[in-house]
Parts: sequence; structure tokens; C-alpha cells
Amino acid sequence: MGEPRKRCFSSRSKSALAEEKYNLPTYPVLINILKAGNTEIPTCYQSDFAGLKARQDYRVINLWEVDVEIAFQEPISALIPFVPILKGGAEESVVQRALQILRSDRQLSELETVMAFFASFVLDSALIQQIMRWDMAIISESPWYQQILKEGEQRGIQQGIQQGIQEGEQRGIQQGEQRGL
Repeated sequence: MGEPRKRCFSSRSKSALAEEKYNLPTYPVLINILKAGNTEIPTCYQSDFAGLKARQDYRVINLWEVDVEIAFQEPISALIPFVPILKGGAEESVVQRALQILRSDRQLSELETVMAFFASFVLDSALIQQIMRWDMAIISESPWYQQILKEGEQRGIQQGIQQGIQEGEQRGIQQGEQRGL
């Protein structure tokens, strides 16, 4: 049997493996969904470990900079749920146009809740409920919602403990003052 085939993994290893598997050129992309302040996003990752240097360049795509009309082009219909957060997509008429496309495509129709979620960042909740199926019962069953709820409960417990400690300290001080201590 000969020796096992050895591979040298460079910083482009995942892209190289994808190119090898699908026999198509690839390049890495970082997609930012929501804008987080004025933070500048780097366009490469660099690492220096044990004398080895690795660098991975990638293209950064900020969805809020992508013109909403690109989502309405046939081959890019997967962008439809993101319409509300695309450039020019935070208008009721544009969201309704996207909603019609979602509802007319069986595969995409299940993504209405996702679009409603993104719309909640840029449109009034009452408007979203009026034009979409923004069903909190469905959303509350999602693992993501459950995780958010769990973290909120933990924060509430921590805040309650802190408040209890502060109130206890204040009562102790007041009781000590009343006793003349």
C-alpha cells in the first residue's frame, strides 16, 4: 500500500478544499447583516503562531450598502428575506413587494418570519404585524428566541440579587443609625 497522501493546509485551506471538491474557483466572503456603529471591518485575517504566519484575505459585503433592487432579480431571490435591511428596503411598499415574492414561492414562503425579523429593525412593529405573519407563537418556539429568553432571565436574576444586596445594605445602615451605632 503506499504512504498516505499528505496535504499542506495553508490559510486558504477551506477555500482550496471547496475548489477541489466542486472544481470551481472560490474566494472567502464576510457578510455583515446589520450595521454595528462605525466599526471598520478588516478585509483580512492574520495570525502568527509558533513562527508560522497565516493570512486570509476576504471580501466584505455590508448588506446595508447593497441596493435593494438586486434582491428582485431572478437569480438572487434568496436575498428576499433581507430586503428590509438592504439599501432602500426600509419602505412599506418595498417590503410588500418582497412579501408577494416570498408568498408566491413555496420554498421561500417559510422565510416570511425571517423577513419580519429583519423588518423589525427598520419598521414599526404594528406595521409589520399588519402586513406580515409576524406570529410571536412561532418565533417563541425557535431555539434562538429560547436562548435570548434564557439569557434575559439570567440577567434578571443577577439584577434582582444585586438589588436585594443593595437594599439589604441600606436597611442595615438605616437600622444601625436608628440604634445610634
